[in-house]
Amino acid sequence: MLVALALLASSDGLLTRAEARTVLSLDGTWEIAEGTMDKAPVEFDRTVPVPGLVDMARPAFAGVGETNTLREAFWYRRTFTLPGDVPEIATLKLQKAAYGSRVYVNGALVGDHPASFTPALCEVTRWLRGHGRTNEVLVRVGASRAAVPATVPSGWDFEKVRYLPGIFDSVELTLAATPHVVRVQVAPDLQDNSIRVQTVLRNGRLAHVGAVKFTVREARSGRLVTVSDCPPVRLEAGEDKTIETKVRVWNASSGRPRIPFSTS
Repeated sequence: MLVALALLASSDGLLTRAEARTVLSLDGTWEIAEGTMDKAPVEFDRTVPVPGLVDMARPAFAGVGETNTLREAFWYRRTFTLPGDVPEIATLKLQKAAYGSRVYVNGALVGDHPASFTPALCEVTRWLRGHGRTNEVLVRVGASRAAVPATVPSGWDFEKVRYLPGIFDSVELTLAATPHVVRVQVAPDLQDNSIRVQTVLRNGRLAHVGAVKFTVREARSGRLVTVSDCPPVRLEAGEDKTIETKVRVWNASSGRPRIPFSTS
């Protein structure tokens, strides 16, 4: 089951229809160099694919994943441009990077994320440049498991000989207007033929009033199941607000093998 949300305009005009969220993929070829944990390299003389691991760099590094004194960290770098104005919301997401990650945008430190197996989310709106000017993303990852505290899981396995670092999942930049949806949680209730939807909304610099519409579609086919509106919501400047809504889904049945969701 899929649940889509849209922020709709109110009658008083305080909220125009929210622009579609745009996700800019930063996957592809990045520059890479080795160095210390504290200082970025001056020169980047190799390239590496993202997603990927450091042993995929060309030319290759020596001793990747082995315990040695060749380096403390690897530094990734790439550039991109935005054609128009910088949007009100811009979030940089590193899906996964080992071992730990530190992120800079246009020279500014925007986030530290010691975990290697969960996403790093960095709000980067204030540091971005629009109208075709160049933006630089710099990501530091530890060269070994020693780069993260012992309290942080690092994937130890007694059968492994080498532990390979790198940005091993996608990197993306999400651009959106405001108010915008931070997260959505859905809990089904088959006996009541409904789903409970909990939505966290986040607002920008100006107060807004508007409605939220929930659209439910079958996951496999995309077929429309139902549409539900909730009462108008007022969001003050800079406010996060959680709303809960019950959406009726008539004639729903429990999942079965090969048929995860169905209606009659």
